Amino acid sequence: MASLGPGHYPRAMSAPASLASKVSDVTAALIVAAGRGHRLGGAMPKQYLPLAGRAVLRHSLETFARHPAVGAVRVVIHRDDLDLYGAAADGLGLLPPVEGGATRQESVRLGLESLRELNPARVLIHDAARPFADAALIQRASSDKTLNSERSTLAVEVSV
Repeated sequence: MASLGPGHYPRAMSAPASLASKVSDVTAALIVAAGRGHRLGGAMPKQYLPLAGRAVLRHSLETFARHPAVGAVRVVIHRDDLDLYGAAADGLGLLPPVEGGATRQESVRLGLESLRELNPARVLIHDAARPFADAALIQRASSDKTLNSERSTLAVEVSV
């Protein structure tokens, strides 16, 4: 893989031109997948490990990409994972990925900054290593009345 600077990925991974018309005043999903999975161990980050025949990340990507309330999906990835990401996201028509930072907080910030040009009405942030988000969760999060105010936050409890 070629060396990539921060936030720069090949044109082949850009989103379809038709997506631009869907992004105005909608919900965007930001999937954070830049972690290394050191606590789990293993040869690759956990978001790329197989689960029921697909990468863990693919489960979340499909769920968010297919949900009618979500108009755009962007993934924050580690610079070393471009090939793994490409395989996991193949055919889903997502926005181009952005490179994450040294911490989860920095990766989320970089992902949010990358969405600035889209000006989404709201952004749902999801951890790529949590593959069991479903349509009902996305619907609740994207339609919650608290999300209609500026800078609101909705957190959903997950067991760890």
